[in-house]
Amino acid sequence: MLAETDGINVSDGVKFCGSKEGFVEAAKDFYEMIPDRSGEIERLYDEGNIELYTIKVHALKSAARMVGAGELSKLAESLEDAGKSGDTEFIGAHSYELLEIYRKFTSALSFFEESTDFKNGEAIDGEMLEDAYASLAEVCEVQDYDSAEMIIDSLKEYRLPDGDAERMHSIEKSMKQLDWDEMIELIRSR
Repeated sequence: MLAETDGINVSDGVKFCGSKEGFVEAAKDFYEMIPDRSGEIERLYDEGNIELYTIKVHALKSAARMVGAGELSKLAESLEDAGKSGDTEFIGAHSYELLEIYRKFTSALSFFEESTDFKNGEAIDGEMLEDAYASLAEVCEVQDYDSAEMIIDSLKEYRLPDGDAERMHSIEKSMKQLDWDEMIELIRSR
């Protein structure tokens, strides 16, 4: 999913974070901070507190760079420079553009959101669940994303036992991050 996210350059993010795992964690943190950080930047701008605004935009610049969000990082850098030099005209012209670009990541990265899937519908039969795990293990071995997604989506129609619901949610997250090894480990650890 991250590889398909508009505005995110995965190779840049992995380079800045030092590893794929670090990149995924940074992207999740980036996503979770959008409401608070964007709200704070907007409030400081509206209050005319350019000094604190500049500090918060600097933090956003760094966070955006860490996840490979180059356009957002560059705009934040320009606004940081404008804040340091007192160019309130530039800040006024581009602050809401920054916030708009930043807040678009709320939907683009929404796959990080916790899900209530696997807890609805009729309770799943134990044999059916075992078959699903076995099938998932097979498709993970050959890294067949479409088949894995189909199996997981079919399980969302059932209510899984709590431990299995949590595990399947983790498996789905790993699938979206193309972490086949983690998926296999989660399946084997049950």
